Amino acid sequence: MTRLTLSLAAIFAALAGTATAEPLAPAAGRSLRLGDLEGVAYYTAEPAGHRVVVTLAEPSGRPVRVEAVLAPDQAVTLSVPREPGAAPVSVVLRRSGDAVTVTDTAEPGRREAAARF
Repeated sequence: MTRLTLSLAAIFAALAGTATAEPLAPAAGRSLRLGDLEGVAYYTAEPAGHRVVVTLAEPSGRPVRVEAVLAPDQAVTLSVPREPGAAPVSVVLRRSGDAVTVTDTAEPGRREAAARF
């Protein structure tokens, strides 16, 4: 029974995705993928709050940069729609105290990943 339970848990984790966290220092970048867009995210601590910067582009396209200053307990979500009825692919940047967390939602076949800045 235990072996079956562990096997089912491993299969579920592979299908559903998992979340992992990595502490990063301010101004240290993290790679992102948002649908067909690839890029980086980082933050800097400023007197007004934590400025998060995300730069994304298609491999052959012009980059787009999004900046937001987050106060404690604020978040910003970037998303790309998919086919009708499907949830969008998104990246959420959330500030909790002095930490910023980046969470990617999983595309089919991809894992969720979170990184602590």
